[in-house]
Amino acid sequence: MKKIGKHLGKKIAFGFIAFGFVAASALVNAQEHVSRACQDQTKMVESVQANMVKHQTQLHEQLKLTEAQEPAWKNFVASMPAPAKPTRLDRAAMEKLTTPERMEQQLNMLKEHEAKMTANLLALKTFYAALTPEQQKTFDDYHSKMGRNAHHKADLKVDTKVEAKSDS
Repeated sequence: MKKIGKHLGKKIAFGFIAFGFVAASALVNAQEHVSRACQDQTKMVESVQANMVKHQTQLHEQLKLTEAQEPAWKNFVASMPAPAKPTRLDRAAMEKLTTPERMEQQLNMLKEHEAKMTANLLALKTFYAALTPEQQKTFDDYHSKMGRNAHHKADLKVDTKVEAKSDS
């Protein structure tokens, strides 16, 4: 009976050791996952910032602004918020709140977002008013295509082929 007890004790000990390794490994993997997620989010923000600058440059070139319109352009670009990591409500803090309190927090975030959007709209309207009707059309056309992802790329390919045929 002593042999069985010793043997069983060793198995249990090895089981705990193995469990410890698995748990430690899982913890390391979880920490690496969180670290990668933060890095991915940072890369995403950097990518969005780079795309924003690229689109602003393209739009600026297409609008062919006059010297008199340049200050309005600079104010417009300066008013656009730089992309940042999205602000999120603290999950642990939210769990401690009652349902009405959580909803109030969400509503407050929505109001902040609305205030930023209102400021952006005001800056957009001010800049838009400084454009000629032709520039306004260019601006409208440029932004109407911005929302089309895959469809936009397909439209561009078709447009290019049509232009090539009409040039011949």
